[in-house]
Amino acid sequence: MSQLLDSLTVEAATTVLGHKDQMDMHSEHIMSAVSKVVDVPHGPKHPRTMLRWQAYRFEMMPNGEQIRMLRQFAGSCRFVYNKGLALNRERYTKKEKHLGYAGLCALLPAWKIEHPFLSDVPAQALQQALKNLERAYTNFFKKRADFPKFHKKGQRNGFRIPQGFAVDNANGRIKLAKPGWMRCRKSQDVSGQAANISLSESCGKWFVSIQTEREVERPRHPSQSSIGLDWGVTRFFTLSDGQYANQLDGVAAINSKRLGIASLVCSSSSGEVSPSWQKPTDSILAEARNW
Repeated sequence: MSQLLDSLTVEAATTVLGHKDQMDMHSEHIMSAVSKVVDVPHGPKHPRTMLRWQAYRFEMMPNGEQIRMLRQFAGSCRFVYNKGLALNRERYTKKEKHLGYAGLCALLPAWKIEHPFLSDVPAQALQQALKNLERAYTNFFKKRADFPKFHKKGQRNGFRIPQGFAVDNANGRIKLAKPGWMRCRKSQDVSGQAANISLSESCGKWFVSIQTEREVERPRHPSQSSIGLDWGVTRFFTLSDGQYANQLDGVAAINSKRLGIASLVCSSSSGEVSPSWQKPTDSILAEARNW
């Protein structure tokens, strides 16, 4: 066992953090004051890469037929959203159970038979509209927003598609199932894998928002050195290079300000002694006793 400890121990110089108010050490680079110490690495191993989500927004240039189809898709998604909201309101008045996202999605096939124009819209777009309704209810129940409201025509014209699309980064084009390829004013390259796209209309123009994900290297501080910091009682903190700072005496600064105000009130008083003069005088004496 002693040989194992000798193989694990490292020679360490005496630390400069030998002040009497030393409490704890929080740096892996600080060495103990003893001659030998077992160096056992601990803590989670953080990966060197991380997943970055980024969005790109471009103006689209669809033709007349494509604009008509985009507006039809947006209107159908608005119709499904309002229909689900109306159904849950009706169920609430009848003291019936609230239908969530899964329950409303199960009604989509019947709604498509009842309203044939819904069959012309990508199924993912209609499902995303019901997800938006579910999110609106969740925000309401958690008191983050008001009760969901019906969407009106001309407001929030848009829809989101999580799959069944293509992004031509080289030529600046977006492809949907039925409208086909649509050009966009690509101002920069789209980096990463496209996760979903959202199309919206604003001021008579259509825009596409592309959400991407990609792995990037986790940012690291450029400094190659490190330093230990010890929070103390007598001293505010002490660094491993010997520097330290005393405790912040904020109470004395506050008392000094209060004492100055009380002295100003006393100096402005004249004539016979009154309660309004005696009160700041007592305050000055009390502050002086505390010091």
